[in-house]
Amino acid sequence: MKNKESFNEKAFYAKQSIALAEEAKQSIIVPSNVIMECNDDRLLGMRVRGMLINKVRECDEHIAHMKASIEDTGNL
Repeated sequence: MKNKESFNEKAFYAKQSIALAEEAKQSIIVPSNVIMECNDDRLLGMRVRGMLINKVRECDEHIAHMKASIEDTGNL
């Protein structure tokens, strides 16, 4: 019974983590120094796009890890 409760708790937190990661993919925070360092708006746009691409990739990796964690825990 303890294993089932532990699985349910781990799965619950993993699903919350997945939901937060999905939400995090929707926006980024651009530090003011990045904005101030870019004199060219085109360059700024490229840097911001790069930041977003990296964040989405990292979130997707985290989501895959959490999903694998749920699957692994379910096989106990």
